[in-house]
Amino acid sequence: MIKRWFAWLGIVSILIPFPVAIAQLDQSQLKAITVRIDVEGSYKEDGGSGVIVRQQGQFYTILTAYHVVQEKRNYKVLIFNPSNQQIIGSHIINEKNIKQIDDYDLAEITIQSSAKYRTANIGDSQQLQPTDDLTVSGYPLPSSNITKRLSTPTLRLGKFTDRLPPDALLKGKKGATLKMDVATEPGMSGGAVVNKNGELVGILVEADKDASGNKSSPLAIPIDLYPQWQAIRNSQRLSSSLPSPNQTLEQLLAAKKWGQANDKTWEILLKEGDADQSGDLNSFEVKNLECSTLKYLDIKWQQASGGEYGFKVQRGIYSAYHSEYNRDNPESNIDKYTAFAQKVGWFNNIQEISKDLSPNSLYSRKKTNRGFYPIWFVYGEKIEKIPFGLPVPIYNNYNELDDLYKYREPWQSEGTSLYGRLLDCL
Repeated sequence: MIKRWFAWLGIVSILIPFPVAIAQLDQSQLKAITVRIDVEGSYKEDGGSGVIVRQQGQFYTILTAYHVVQEKRNYKVLIFNPSNQQIIGSHIINEKNIKQIDDYDLAEITIQSSAKYRTANIGDSQQLQPTDDLTVSGYPLPSSNITKRLSTPTLRLGKFTDRLPPDALLKGKKGATLKMDVATEPGMSGGAVVNKNGELVGILVEADKDASGNKSSPLAIPIDLYPQWQAIRNSQRLSSSLPSPNQTLEQLLAAKKWGQANDKTWEILLKEGDADQSGDLNSFEVKNLECSTLKYLDIKWQQASGGEYGFKVQRGIYSAYHSEYNRDNPESNIDKYTAFAQKVGWFNNIQEISKDLSPNSLYSRKKTNRGFYPIWFVYGEKIEKIPFGLPVPIYNNYNELDDLYKYREPWQSEGTSLYGRLLDCL
C-alpha cells in the first residue's frame, strides 16, 4: 500500500457555505486545475490529487506529492469539467511519466493531450505572511462521510501560520516548510494551495509534529522549490491582458497600449513562423521568418513610438555593446549582453530582474527605456516571450561551454539566429 502521509488527517468536517474569502476566488479555475489521481488495479483505496501548472504544445505538466505516485504502478489522472463534473481527460501514467524533484516530496507528471486544459496561475510563496488566507483544493479518498471519490475537488479555507526554518529541509521534511491552519483529508495530498489571489503557492503534502511528537498542522511544499516555477510565472506575467483578437497591431500601437501590442507582435510571429505549433520559435523557424514581416513589425513599432521601440532600435543598441562575438572568452560576452539588457531595462545584472518591473507594469508603465519593446528572450534553443529574467539553460548533448553560450549569450549563441536575421533583414 502506498504510504499515506495524510492518514492522520481523517478530520470529520461539516459542510457549510463557502466563506467569503473562498467565494472571492475563481472557484471554477481552482477546480479546473486540480486533478484526481487514482491507483489502477487492486489499490483503489489509495490515491491523491495534483495541479496542472504548464502547457507546452500538447504536453501538460502536473505537480503532485511524490509519495502519491512513488510506487511502480499504473495511475490514472482524471481531469473534470467544473461546470458539469464530466471527465474531460483520462490519462494512464507510470514511472515513465513521473519525475521526482530533487529529494523533495514533490513529483512532476507529464501527460500528452490535444484537449485544452486550464493551468494554474503561479504565485510567489516568499510573499506569504502569517494569517494570510489560503485555500486548499483536492480530492478526498472514500471515508465514512464519502462512499466514493467525487468528481469535483473539495475546497477548504485556512490560514498560513509559519514557515519552517531552512534546516527543516534536512530533517526529513522533504521540502515541506509551509505551515498552515486548515482542515484537510486523506486523498487531498498533492493538491493545490493558493493564496487570496488564486495563485498557486504550494503543494499540499504532509504534517508537522508538535512537542509530543503528535502530528498536527498540515504542511505544503512552497512552489519556489519547483525549478521551473519562475520561468512559468514570468511567461504568465507577460501573456496576461492579451489583446482582443479583433484589435490589430496598428490599433494597439496607435492607442499606446504597448504591452498588448507586444503580445500582438508575438501572435503575428508565431502565426507565420511556428511551423510545429509548439508555441515558440526554434532556430530553424527563426531563419525562415520573412524579412517583410520583420520589416513590417519594426516600422510599425518605430512609427508609433517615435523611434523609441522596434527590432532595429534593439539591434543598434545591442551592436554597440557586442560588435564582435568572442568564443574564446565567454565572460566578455556575458558582460556585453548584461550591458545591453540593462540599457533597455530588462534586468539589472546577470542574476536580477529590473526592480521596477511588476506583474502589471508591462501594461501600465508610463515610462520605459529606449528599446524596451518588443520584449523577448531566448529559452534554450528557442525564442520565447519571457521578459522578466535570464533565459534558462538547457542540458543535453552540448558541452558545458555551449550551455554557457546558450544561457548567457542568446542573440548570437549557437542554434539562435534572430540577431543574424535582423542583420539580414533590417
